[in-house]
Amino acid sequence: MNTNNMSNEASLFFPHRIDRWNPVESIHREVAFELRDRYHITGYYESECPDVLDRGIRIGRNSSRSLKLLKHLYAFSKKYDIVHTGPSRLSRFALLSSLRGAEVVHTFHSPLINKEGIHQRELASVDRASAVTAVSRYVRDDVKNTLDINKEISIIPNGVDLSLYNPSQSETENQICLFVGRLIERKNPEFIINLAREVPEKDFYIRGSGPLFDNLKVNQRELNNLHLVSKLPEYKLAELYSKASVLLCPFVNEGFGMVVLEALASDTPVIGLNSGNLPHLITKNSGLICEELDTSEWISSIYEIDKSPNQFSPREESRNYAWPVVAEQYQSLYSDLTQN
Repeated sequence: MNTNNMSNEASLFFPHRIDRWNPVESIHREVAFELRDRYHITGYYESECPDVLDRGIRIGRNSSRSLKLLKHLYAFSKKYDIVHTGPSRLSRFALLSSLRGAEVVHTFHSPLINKEGIHQRELASVDRASAVTAVSRYVRDDVKNTLDINKEISIIPNGVDLSLYNPSQSETENQICLFVGRLIERKNPEFIINLAREVPEKDFYIRGSGPLFDNLKVNQRELNNLHLVSKLPEYKLAELYSKASVLLCPFVNEGFGMVVLEALASDTPVIGLNSGNLPHLITKNSGLICEELDTSEWISSIYEIDKSPNQFSPREESRNYAWPVVAEQYQSLYSDLTQN
């Protein structure tokens, strides 16, 4: 546990297991790391308590439901200055914190899903929150339209680790085109198969797991230039980003696009579909946007990047999303709330 900031007065609670490497948990872990000398920080962990926490609450994977519930109730009933909730059923417990004087910040990380109970829960989270944020303009607009709310929603994006993802991890190989993401229909990984068939001189790497993995595996056996990788340690993934000449993102309704940031930090340009947050995240300096899932348009874009790679400066674009930059935006929000 972090013992350096015990003299700080402000207390901050992240009700997330911040020792996980999922996108939501990573935001809170990295922000906690950057702000660890300014706040007493409480959060959950699963196995080993991260150093950024002054108070870690262990919730083991095999803990019973009743024990987990008791630990959540205990955690939310403590007195904090700020509680930062997200896309979890646990957000409803923030009422306990607000009754004890905490300012609640609620963040939307993705578009809302049309499932029974989700909208009412999120509306309740918005109502009790002192401030509401979204990770992108696309998510903000979706939330406002879906929930029909007028409350202000600030945009604070996700961040990227510029030391882990950087161009020095590996030399670029022009024949490598990369796809990284969940192997689900919305991400369109099977579109990469179509590209691989039409461009045999390029090597197409698909890194991910999910329901479509078996379908892709069948095609991998038929195509010598299609490479399917289910799992990689983070440092190996960083090498693959750096090695690729382009990242391909045929994603529909993408709420943010963490893989885009990771590629940009690796100085790898990105080709994305004109959908969701991708056209807001991919600029003329960092890549190209395709209007449709049309192989001729994507192939043309791949060769445009090959022909003039120096027209792009992805690494420079990524500096706007470095974790210290993102953490300062949250710090500004937290500071405004605690000073009011």
